[in-house]
Amino acid sequence: MTEVWRRYLAVAQIAGGVAGFLGLRVWQVLNAGGLWPVAGLVAALYFALCIVAGLLLWRRHPAGVPLSLAIQLPQVLVVIGPETNLLLLAGPYLRALVPGSGFSVGIGAGGLCDASLLTGPIAGHVGSSLDLGFRQYLVRGEEFRAYGINVLALVGAWKLARVWLAEPVTLETPAATVADISARVV
Repeated sequence: MTEVWRRYLAVAQIAGGVAGFLGLRVWQVLNAGGLWPVAGLVAALYFALCIVAGLLLWRRHPAGVPLSLAIQLPQVLVVIGPETNLLLLAGPYLRALVPGSGFSVGIGAGGLCDASLLTGPIAGHVGSSLDLGFRQYLVRGEEFRAYGINVLALVGAWKLARVWLAEPVTLETPAATVADISARVV
C-alpha cells in the first residue's frame, strides 16, 4: 500500500469516527425516540474502533492494518430499503447501487451506522454525514430499494488485505558479509 493510501485511510477513519460520535451525541441530546440503547452502543463502539484503527494505521502500529481492514469490510456492502438498511460509513465514500426498485450513485463523507437489517428498526441513521447523490426510481408507487457497494471502502479493504496477507519483509545479512565485517573488526 502506498503512503498516500495509508494516510488517506487513517485520516478517513479518524474523521469518520469523530463525525459519527458527533452525530450520535446530537441524537442523544435531542432525546430522539426509537433509538434502542443497544443500537447506540453498537454505533459508539464502531465509531470508537474507527478512531483507534485510524490512529494505529497512522502510527504504523502492527495492529493498525487488521483493525482498519475490520473497519473497512462492513462498509463495502450497502443495502437500502424501506424496512431494512445496512449502511456503515467512516470517512468519504463513493456509492453505486444497482436496481431493486431503483438505482443510485452518490458521494459523501461522514460517520454513519444504520444496520437495521441486523438490529431491527432504528429511527434514522445514527451518526452524521454529507451526501450528494442521484436516485432514479424504476417502479412507480414503490418505496426505494437498492443494493450495491461503497467503491472507496472496497478499494481500501483490498489494499489493506494485500498488506495484511503479504509476507513480512525480513532484513537478513548474507553470511559472507558478516564474515567480512567481523574479519575487519578483529
